[in-house]
Order: sequence, then C-alpha cells, then structure tokens
Amino acid sequence: MHGALAGTRHAIGLALQHLGRPVEGDQALAAALETRRRLAAANPLVVRWQADLAASLSSQGIAANRDGRRDRGLEYFGQA
Repeated sequence: MHGALAGTRHAIGLALQHLGRPVEGDQALAAALETRRRLAAANPLVVRWQADLAASLSSQGIAANRDGRRDRGLEYFGQA
C-alpha cells in the first residue's frame, strides 16, 4: 500500500513539473522520496523498493540541477 502511494506521488510530482508547476511537483516528489526511503530501509532485500528509491533520488537530482543546485543534484545522483 505504501509503495503504491509513493509511486502515485512520484507520478504526480513528475506531471506537475511537466505542467510548469515545479514547486508543487517538488513537494510531491519529496513526499514520495520520504516514503520510499522508509520502505527501502525497512526492506533492504526487496529489490523493487531499492529501485523505486533510486528513481526518486534521480528525480530529485534532476529537479535540483534544474534549479541550479548542481552540488545537491550530484548528492542525490550519488545516493541513487
């Protein structure tokens, strides 16, 4: 259930960014990342949660880079 919620938040975040609403999109992506971090930490052997976490981290890296926060973007990419 939490995985589906995180996936939905991630998709909404990406959609909002593509619609020109980056602040709202970033908020949804951050919520997805928080949930995915918890899932991945609680289930380190579940590959799906690890892959979903990497996707969220990559999206955060892209958003940070878009906003000119390149160092932060590299941190996200490094975690992914």
